[in-house]
Amino acid sequence: MSLRSRLVAVAVTVALAGTPVLVGSPASAVPPVIASIDAAATKTGETGDLVLAWHQVTGATTYRVEIADAPSFSPANILVTQTTAALRWVPTTPLWGTTGERDLYWRVVPDGVGANSADATVNAFFRGAAPVPTITSPTAAQVVSYPQPVTFRWAAARGASSYTVTYGLDGSATPTVVTGLLGTSYTPAAALPNGSYTVSVRASFPTPTYAGEYSGGTSDSQTFSVAWSDSAPTLTSPADHTVANDLEFTWAPVTGAAKYLVEIARDDSFTADNMVLTSEVPGTTFIPTNVLPSTTYFWRVSAYTVNGESSGTSAPWQVRKIMSDDDESVPPADSTTFTPSFTNIGTSSANATVLDYDSFKLTWTPVPRATYYHVVVNRNGQNPISCNTASTEATIVASATATGNNTTALSGSSDCLWNTNQAMRIQPNNDVYIATVQAVNMSASSAKAFGSSDPDDADVVPTAESAPHYFRIAPGTATETVDAVVVNPIPASTTEVAPTLSWQPVSGADAYIVTFYADTARSSKIGEIRTTTPLVRPTGVFVRNLTTTDSYVAVVRAATGSTSSSGPSSWLYLTDVGEGVISWRRTGDTPPAGTVDYRGGTAVLQMTPTAKTALSGANRGYAVNIYPQGSDTKVAAPLKVDQPSTVAASKFTTSASTFKATSLPAGNYTFTWSVLDPSGNAGEESPKVPFSVGRSSATSLTSVVDGNGTAATLTWLNGDAARKYSVSFGKEGATPTKYAVTTRGITVQNLTPGITYAWSVTSEDKDGNVSTASPTATFSIAQRVVTLASDTLTAVPARTATISWSPVTGASRYLVRVAETTKGLTSATAVETTSLSYVPTVALKYGTPYAFDVRAVPETLLKSSTRPVIAATPTLGQLTVVTAPGAPISIGTSVVAQTISVSWTAPTGAAQGSAETPGHTVRYRIVRTDGLENAWTTVVVGSAVTRKLSGLKAGTSYEIQVAAGNSQGQGPWSRSVTAKTADTTPKAPKLTSLSRGDRTALARWSAPTDGGSRPITGYLLQKRSYASGKWSGWTSAGSAVATSRSLTVTSLVNGLKYEVRVSAKSAAGAGAWSTGALVTPAGKPKAPTSVKVSAAKSKTKVSWAKAVSNGSSITSYKVQSSTNGTKWTTIKTVKSTATSYTWTKAKKGKKYYFRVLATNALGTSTPSAKVKVVAK
Repeated sequence: MSLRSRLVAVAVTVALAGTPVLVGSPASAVPPVIASIDAAATKTGETGDLVLAWHQVTGATTYRVEIADAPSFSPANILVTQTTAALRWVPTTPLWGTTGERDLYWRVVPDGVGANSADATVNAFFRGAAPVPTITSPTAAQVVSYPQPVTFRWAAARGASSYTVTYGLDGSATPTVVTGLLGTSYTPAAALPNGSYTVSVRASFPTPTYAGEYSGGTSDSQTFSVAWSDSAPTLTSPADHTVANDLEFTWAPVTGAAKYLVEIARDDSFTADNMVLTSEVPGTTFIPTNVLPSTTYFWRVSAYTVNGESSGTSAPWQVRKIMSDDDESVPPADSTTFTPSFTNIGTSSANATVLDYDSFKLTWTPVPRATYYHVVVNRNGQNPISCNTASTEATIVASATATGNNTTALSGSSDCLWNTNQAMRIQPNNDVYIATVQAVNMSASSAKAFGSSDPDDADVVPTAESAPHYFRIAPGTATETVDAVVVNPIPASTTEVAPTLSWQPVSGADAYIVTFYADTARSSKIGEIRTTTPLVRPTGVFVRNLTTTDSYVAVVRAATGSTSSSGPSSWLYLTDVGEGVISWRRTGDTPPAGTVDYRGGTAVLQMTPTAKTALSGANRGYAVNIYPQGSDTKVAAPLKVDQPSTVAASKFTTSASTFKATSLPAGNYTFTWSVLDPSGNAGEESPKVPFSVGRSSATSLTSVVDGNGTAATLTWLNGDAARKYSVSFGKEGATPTKYAVTTRGITVQNLTPGITYAWSVTSEDKDGNVSTASPTATFSIAQRVVTLASDTLTAVPARTATISWSPVTGASRYLVRVAETTKGLTSATAVETTSLSYVPTVALKYGTPYAFDVRAVPETLLKSSTRPVIAATPTLGQLTVVTAPGAPISIGTSVVAQTISVSWTAPTGAAQGSAETPGHTVRYRIVRTDGLENAWTTVVVGSAVTRKLSGLKAGTSYEIQVAAGNSQGQGPWSRSVTAKTADTTPKAPKLTSLSRGDRTALARWSAPTDGGSRPITGYLLQKRSYASGKWSGWTSAGSAVATSRSLTVTSLVNGLKYEVRVSAKSAAGAGAWSTGALVTPAGKPKAPTSVKVSAAKSKTKVSWAKAVSNGSSITSYKVQSSTNGTKWTTIKTVKSTATSYTWTKAKKGKKYYFRVLATNALGTSTPSAKVKVVAK
């Protein structure tokens, strides 16, 4: 206690001269009515519960207790007022000082006795400052490693109604302030950026009326920091300084990354002018979809948090992109870009290959990944002519025109190795022609037709030109010509994009016109090509026939005019040679099913690389179709990609050097793939392969329940990059609430103990791609127990009945309910208190049982019916109270001789004073007729409601009163009653003996020790019998004169049990009966009957029926024999249970007589009838 507080306490209670005074007491002749303080029961410490107690004021009905912050008790200074019927009060709020300790004052004013509040004694005490929370996590200077969530935890401040957490970066002018927190933990929903932070916690406390709250002190500031401890991404493939035909960039995941930035540049400076591609991706794989030139690339990857902070950028690796002669994506390490080479002409200019003009064509080796080939032919090094073709052959095509009603069936068809200037054409002469060829790769997603770009255009990627090859042209070597068009047959079906067509040279023809149709009826015209040789291969691509009935038809007609300078359009048909017809079907092989590889949450769809010889040695890449699982409707347009793998996406877009893949919504899908021909037409689809999008779900879902049991911190791990999370949380089986966070944790509040909660997590990457939900985790918070100091308060004083309990960890306050047991606790309004005890303020009625319970609640000022309960008493407490009982009623008396029997009705209901049975006290005195009063004689009776007052004078009147009492004291005396004693009768004689006889009993007795108030005139005897398990009633057994001391009771039945008693009589009446004595009359047994005898060899057997016992059990039988029937000898005494005896001493041929006698305790019976037998 501070010195100031101690001085205040003294000053209020002691006058300057040292004489006790009452603050505000008026000078009055009538002493004021004051409630004196019960110092022994009062507790007013700096901390802990407050208990204010006082002594009872006679006549007071209730008491008004006031607490103020000034001794004047002006209305403005009064903090709380409580009216109570009890003699003590426990304030329900701690009354802390807001910033430090404070002085308080209290007084008690009794009601109903005319007391004046100004007369009340003022008592002073002081309270300490409100408790300050202690931060327990993060610990001082702790480094929280991102992406671990930052969860603030602190020790609960008892009595707090809420908490405020303030945190921010060191030096921040605008820290984050979170108010109204319930519980002792809090996790910011947004991941905190890297840096050093300071956090503090402040508790708020309810006002005394619980209408609001006030702030306590703030905890010491705690410093901590957040850092992303993971390093830059680790690149994994393609390995540094390697080569690749197809580029797939992969790296190891970085824990906590929200996205990755992939950069591909031409040198390791990664400047804007050298940047080839950049892409932000959510996973750990990046696959370009468009063609990249064959050259050396540098690449690197950076990881970023949800706040845009980087863990660093990987060291750059380099990879050389090539187009090798391998179909596979990763060729041998020493591979280089493959250059096509002619296969039917040589590289020697001196020995140029001679080609037949009628069968002229140039052929070369296919190059994997080529979309088309660019062929250039120079005549003697001058006047080049060229050809762009979708196959590995080039023939002379003077013109290619799309005319008709189905021009789309053949695309990319163009002239080839032709010049309208006849002198510059390929034709028989002695000139040497120089030929080169190069493969050209076009992006699958390009909308341009193949061959529309020259190899040096930016949208195509060519290989190097082949080495020069040389040839000469010889005139046609056909041995003969024909007068009609005779075509050479080709296979009925082919997978090549355009077949090579040939026919026999026609006499007189120097040109040929080939017209194409998409049906055998020639109703669907495609176009035509014109050539000067009887062999031609279209440079374009025929669309694949989709049905078995579809066929292409080429109609060949001979023509003239190729020497004209007017061009191929002026050529004329030779009408007399007819036409030749060639038909075929373009088919396609079904590619094998693709595969799926999941990398860092990204589904990579993989296909089989297209063989370089497929189609006609050229293709445009791959088409990937994605379907919702179970559907044949595509989710979007096919993905057209250049490499045999791609990330699953709905579309790809490229702007300048920035590449973006638009993610698919989370779900289950299938994909097919097909090869694109050089024109971008898709071939047969592969079988469907299932895959899923949704990224890997969160794992290691963990819940940590807060100390107060109504909040829990949920955390999880996530292997994939995510920019935010959605937490679905709620009661198991109910509709959950969703919480959006950017950190891997959340603190949920207002939980109810005893309820099972379920939660799951989904993550969302930078493109909004949502993962599948994690497996649902559940947890429940066990409702703890409020341990009562006693759950049965029996017979406690009504005005000091105190319910007490032990503190519950994490509890802020407690709800106490007390109600009459019959009405139930639902009828009671809960009293909210921060204390650990409660004294009911209502008047408790004695005789009424009460029930009570205590529930612990967390920090919240919600109504008690809606707030969570963290602990409760497991069973209802029982309370009964006691007071002194009222006066007994219905006093009655009865007189026997000198004894007055007093009876009464004990107080009941409220008059009983308690649930315990009251004890009673009887007092009596002789009534005097002289006006004087005798002293009372008091007899403590106990719980009985009758009392015999013995030893009184006969014929004397007595005044009698009764009072009830219990542990609370004795109640008032009852009204007086009077009774007069009567004459006394003799006491009971002593029955000294009772002996039995045959149908009689002889009773003997001694005279009573007290003959009563009148002389004995005689004795009375009574008897009763016992039969069939019960006693008969008492009947007279005779009487005797006063001088007699014995009497024979007659007319009894042998064997029947009797009880006999005796009483003395006088003129005052018969006296008390003696103690009864028992007797059973009996005689000798009856003679046995049915006696028989039989003789056998050396044996004689005597048998009989069991004899009548005559009141006393048979003890034995005597078997007697005689040789003359008059003189008898006992030959055997047998047991009482025997009914025969075999004698072995009889002499053969001699006559014998036999008889049987029965014996009991009274003697031996008469003999039975005799029987005889001759022994054998």
